[in-house]
Amino acid sequence: MFKKQEFSQIGISDPSNGSSSDIAFNYGDQLRGEVMLDNNDNVYISSTTLSTNFPINGGFDVSLNGGQDGIVAKFNSTLSSLLWSTYLGGSGLESGNSVQI
Repeated sequence: MFKKQEFSQIGISDPSNGSSSDIAFNYGDQLRGEVMLDNNDNVYISSTTLSTNFPINGGFDVSLNGGQDGIVAKFNSTLSSLLWSTYLGGSGLESGNSVQI
């Protein structure tokens, strides 16, 4: 899990105050997904999408395969560049609940 100071370092509001605009993670009720940092402060996101045009960059699965797929994306430390992303799913309703670095 993130330490409180890490949220401000990547421009994400502190989820502890409970506002609906804050990010939820580790199976939170507002959404299911996760945000993690690697040792170089690159940002990894796992989530779920219904989108047929999610931006894929170098991923091994380039299209939505069912009604809903999980996604994993990697951004640089300033979130200004999508370094890698992929859909993850089959013909069902998959979700990307967590990512481990």
